[in-house]
Amino acid sequence: MESSDGHVCRIGRGGKQTAVCVVDEVGKIIFRGIVDTHPEMPAAALKRFDGKLAKVGLESGPFTPHLFRSLAAMGYPMVCMDARRAADAIKGRRIKSDKADAFALAEMLRTGWFSPVHVKSNDSHKIKTFLGARDQLVKVKRALGNQVRGLLRLSALVFHRRAQGHRGGARSAGPGFRPLEVPGGFEGDRGGCAVRPGPQIQCANFDQ
Repeated sequence: MESSDGHVCRIGRGGKQTAVCVVDEVGKIIFRGIVDTHPEMPAAALKRFDGKLAKVGLESGPFTPHLFRSLAAMGYPMVCMDARRAADAIKGRRIKSDKADAFALAEMLRTGWFSPVHVKSNDSHKIKTFLGARDQLVKVKRALGNQVRGLLRLSALVFHRRAQGHRGGARSAGPGFRPLEVPGGFEGDRGGCAVRPGPQIQCANFDQ
């Protein structure tokens, strides 16, 4: 859909609605409106400009990868702009609205005064999501273990630290102490107790 006409379009990436602004090669507004944040909605608004758009710009953000890949698959010449530099460019403007910001960013796209940002592939985002989920499970497992160890110290019970396995035995720190009664939410292990292995098993599943 790239053309020498020089029409450029800026598409926002709001949570519910998105501002769209199309300008020509001299900066005149050709189209400006608000559409739902879904790839089909901006595409429907831009259908009248098929063959006339030189660039279609998006700011970097949480909704950008999905919109970018979807519109690129439809044939639009997509460009991702650095949101931090874009924010610096529009923060001094007197009129603050979605439509005004869309026009300002369309001007940045037309003049080339922006920093392009690479949009990662869908597979890269999936790997990042799985790694983030695994990291959270590891933190939960560690926090539960530390919590149980702290509670058992009140009864002078000390956990054995093991490099392998989810069960760690507990021993008395000295004679004359009565062990803390373990509630039903924990599993016994040779006179001690251990945190249920749910988080660790889930971490192991991520590692497979």
